[in-house]
Amino acid sequence: MKLILLETLANFAVGFLTGVYATLFGLGGGFIFVPYFYLGLSMPVHKAIGSS
Repeated sequence: MKLILLETLANFAVGFLTGVYATLFGLGGGFIFVPYFYLGLSMPVHKAIGSS
């Protein structure tokens, strides 16, 4: 249960920080989300690109 909670909090933090960064600099978040989905969540590349 603790691992699921920590993973959820980590995913929330990455999403929040990516949103803040993208908003401040006027960039899309895909350049951060795709590697995170692929490397951090072990998502296939084609699915990571579609999800970003």
